Amino acid sequence: MSQESVQSASELLPADVRIAVKDVTCTYIDGKEEVHALGPIDLEIHDGEFVCLIGPSGCGKSTLLRMIGGLSLPSSGEVDLRVADPTRATATVFQDYSIYPWKNVLSNVRFGLDLAGVPKREGNERAKRYLDRLGIGDRAKAYPSALSGGMKQRVAIARALAVEPDILLMDEPFSAIDAQMRHVLQDQLLNIWQADRRTVVFVTHSIEEAILLADRVVMLSNRPGRIIADRRVEIERPRDAVSARSSKEFADLHDELWELMRGEVQRHLAESGDLMGVTQ
Repeated sequence: MSQESVQSASELLPADVRIAVKDVTCTYIDGKEEVHALGPIDLEIHDGEFVCLIGPSGCGKSTLLRMIGGLSLPSSGEVDLRVADPTRATATVFQDYSIYPWKNVLSNVRFGLDLAGVPKREGNERAKRYLDRLGIGDRAKAYPSALSGGMKQRVAIARALAVEPDILLMDEPFSAIDAQMRHVLQDQLLNIWQADRRTVVFVTHSIEEAILLADRVVMLSNRPGRIIADRRVEIERPRDAVSARSSKEFADLHDELWELMRGEVQRHLAESGDLMGVTQ
């Protein structure tokens, strides 16, 4: 999406809507066959909302995220964003860290600010601030080869946050990290978001992760991915991770979403001829 189209969309969308996905589809050619991968999708995300996208593998979650970020174009329909500054409309955190091995931690986090022409002193101060918030301020001079997977992902998150985007996009950012560190990063992200209230769209396979973090959980069906559930998480903010995970609201929503997910997976297995059962 061009800067001009983002500016135009900003003028057209209601004041409380940050992202509007309208009748979006995705099709592609596989050999000689046209594959209908996604949609139609209609979705509005409001200013300051944390929305998690979940669904079976291959349902188009990441494709939809990439369309919101302007990294892919829909086959039909449109994605409109309302942003204050088109040059920092979105920032994306990917699963594979995507940090530069030849740059130290501070330079990696400052990279987007350098591209935006932010003076180096100001960029360093902002980068250090976000590294401190993520608990790795003492590793500013280290290089990625000396970092664990969890630290590398914190660098990637700090880099995205440092440009202070209107919309933060996160594509399964914790999926390659061990379970213990995943909980630590979930807690850190929860605390940072509750302080900043930035609009976030977060793709995950984990129902538990989605409920812990999100204001809304949006579930997509098997391919072609369509929205089959859009549930508000009725757990009070600010949210404490430990009490949230042990609440009745958490358990009830988890059970509902798991039943929907299991149904989609079983339908896919039946259609593919795989008769293996799906258990919790």
